[in-house]
Amino acid sequence: MREYTHLASGIMLGLFVYRQPYAIALTALGAVMPDIDSPFSGISKISNNKKSVNKLIKHRGIMHTLTAAAMIYAAYFAIFKNNAILPFIWGYCLHIFLDAFTPMGVRPFVPVSKVKIRLGGGAVKTGSISDKALGFVFFAVSLIIIYIRLTNKVQ
Repeated sequence: MREYTHLASGIMLGLFVYRQPYAIALTALGAVMPDIDSPFSGISKISNNKKSVNKLIKHRGIMHTLTAAAMIYAAYFAIFKNNAILPFIWGYCLHIFLDAFTPMGVRPFVPVSKVKIRLGGGAVKTGSISDKALGFVFFAVSLIIIYIRLTNKVQ
């Protein structure tokens, strides 16, 4: 899936689960972070990674695993002794879940298991109309959540 789809999904999840702007931003960041292993991703360009990480780690390798998410969480928790990174981890896991709907699928448990998961028959090809439609739906739902929160007196 394209980065805009992952970003929109992270914003939507963040808005759905959290009310604090920092938590929503962390969820959105987590939703794009697994693609840091691709020299073509926006997150890779922002971090000035370009091809350096891609030479070490192939795209959809270890960064696209629940194992990596667990390691990031464990490292953070070991250092800071709190769960403030959980919104980021939720977004990270959402990215992996959504990539399971692509023809390439994901191997979420590497290096423990190399089992590949491809949901929905891999129906969402990266950059396809269905990818763009999902991104649009995630964005639209985000706007609806914002509208409901702004117009609802009870929060």
